[in-house]
Amino acid sequence: MFSLSTSELPWHCEIYEWYDYKEVVDWWEIKKYNTAKKLRARMERHFKRAKKRIPKYGLTPLPPLNGKINGKPWSRFRVLEEWCGYEYDLRHPLNDDDMGTPREDFDPKMKKLSDKVIRNLHIYCSCAAMMFQRLWRAYQIKNMIEMEAERDAQMQEDIQRMREMYHY
Repeated sequence: MFSLSTSELPWHCEIYEWYDYKEVVDWWEIKKYNTAKKLRARMERHFKRAKKRIPKYGLTPLPPLNGKINGKPWSRFRVLEEWCGYEYDLRHPLNDDDMGTPREDFDPKMKKLSDKVIRNLHIYCSCAAMMFQRLWRAYQIKNMIEMEAERDAQMQEDIQRMREMYHY
């Protein structure tokens, strides 16, 4: 998944109006993708779009998403995050030095195209995170209900035992 630090996501730095968190939450937009089926369709749409744009725009090819990197198995979302970070650093207008000197070979058109693909992959990973979050919430609610049922059963046994002891 993408890190929670918004400084690592390029479009937060460039066009912050797109992600203005001071706005009121639009519940209609949240309900727009309220089922796993809709989220999965959105994921597939954006991943397909990103895969189509990468060779078209001449960007760095995606590494294998189900393989190992440096001998360690990585999830496909971690691979995509690393690719996005590499691609962003490659197209960024400033050098990696501490001074932030401008890069001579900076191409604003390529940066814009790269940001489109990074945004598609970010949406893909965000949808996967939302699906996992909903699954985790359902799992926690199920466990909570089971715990409450066990507690209620134990309480009923205690009440029954007290009645037998004191002949209610």
